[in-house]
Amino acid sequence: MTINERIEYAINILGLNPNSFSVALKVDSTIIHNIIKGRKSKPGYELLEKILNTFPISAEWLMREFGQPILANQQVDEDKFTFEELVNEIAEIQMKQAERIKLLTMIGTLRDRVNRDRRELGKILKDLTNQI
Repeated sequence: MTINERIEYAINILGLNPNSFSVALKVDSTIIHNIIKGRKSKPGYELLEKILNTFPISAEWLMREFGQPILANQQVDEDKFTFEELVNEIAEIQMKQAERIKLLTMIGTLRDRVNRDRRELGKILKDLTNQI
């Protein structure tokens, strides 16, 4: 397995999805997506450090695929990454949604202005051609 595949495998055995994994690590979800699904980017040192400090994942397994993925004598606390992270994720999604709505409103306003300006320019052009 590549390190990207090991990260995806770790997400699965932890019972998480890429979004909840990124929330727990406090990184943008596109970073995780690009590692496991998108561009297949290689994870940087800081991300690997966050993974190893946040989850009971064996560094030997993650880096060299040696040994077992989960550290011995450690259990995955599935509730550890649920409520608070879920609330934060919802708040983040709501903020992004509000930003998108604002941008879409601005785009609609600009489109209306462009159409109005086109009509006015058309009238001016027609008047100019009639004067010639």
